[in-house]
Formats: sequence, C-alpha cells, structure tokens
Amino acid sequence: MLRPTSDRIRETLFNWLAPDIKDARCLDLYAGSGALGLEALSRGAAHCDFVDQDRHCSEQLRDHIQTLGCQEQCTCTRGIATDYLEQYRGPAWDVVFLDPPFDRSMIMYSLDQLIERGLLAPDGLIYLEHGRREHVDWGQHLSCLKQKNAGEVSYGLFSQRQHKSDSLHDGQPDCEPSSETS
Repeated sequence: MLRPTSDRIRETLFNWLAPDIKDARCLDLYAGSGALGLEALSRGAAHCDFVDQDRHCSEQLRDHIQTLGCQEQCTCTRGIATDYLEQYRGPAWDVVFLDPPFDRSMIMYSLDQLIERGLLAPDGLIYLEHGRREHVDWGQHLSCLKQKNAGEVSYGLFSQRQHKSDSLHDGQPDCEPSSETS
C-alpha cells in the first residue's frame, strides 16, 4: 500500500535539508510516488536514484520523470530495495530517503547495507520515516540531528557525523522526538 510522506512532513524535511541539498547525489529507496526524490531535484539536487519494487509505482514514477524532463538527473529501478543495495557499485550518496513500508523490518537491514558498504558519503544524511510504534536502533551507526512525531509517524534526519557542532544539530543530546501540533 502506497503511503506517501505528508506535505507537512515533507516541508519540515526540506527545511532541515536546505543547506545540504544543492548538488547532492540522492537515493529515494522504497520510492513509491518518488515525491521525496523529485522534491530534492526541484531544490537543486544533482542526481537521484529511485528504487521501488512495485511495477505500477515504478511506471508512474518514470512517467513523472519524463514529464518533468529530468531523465538526465535520474535513474529509476524497479526491484527489491535490499537487493539493489547489495548490488550497487556506483558513487556514494549524499542524501538517502529511507521510508519503507511500516512494520516490515526493512530499515535496519537497509541502514546496515548503507553504512557497512560505504554507500553513504562521509558527511551524508539519512532521512528515516517509520511507524511511531516501530523500534529502530539507529544509534549504532548514526547521530540523530532532528527527530519528530506526527500522528502515527516518526521521522528524523541522521548523519554519520559524530560531532555535535553540526549546523543541523538542535542541541538535544538524545534527540528525543518532539510531536507536531495541528
């Protein structure tokens, strides 16, 4: 079932990413509609790789890419996201959008592949979106920069950077999620 990121969450995310998105190489893993990757391109990202296993979503995404005329800045792969990460041999990504179907235990495996295989650039950022009740142990590899809850969704921006002086870090030592109000 397609569950696109809400407009409010997407706006918050791209406010967080504003200083880092220009000329970035992005990956929209579990792309669905491709809204996150397409938004990144519209805000100046240099390239985005889209991956989704659903035939209908992949076809629609290819159509959107063609309509927008950004084929030179994109690849669109229909396939299983974890297989894609295992087989990928290209350059590291600066920004990764990781928003798999909820309650499917895909986040941890995807994170492990991204970090252990060096698929995330040294100062790369990962956006995670998951069900609020899902436990995601990101602490082993990542530093939390920003995190929020909205309804049944928990989302945040994470980095491999281990220092607290990062411009995105909001000073919260444990980065507990805050809730958005309507």
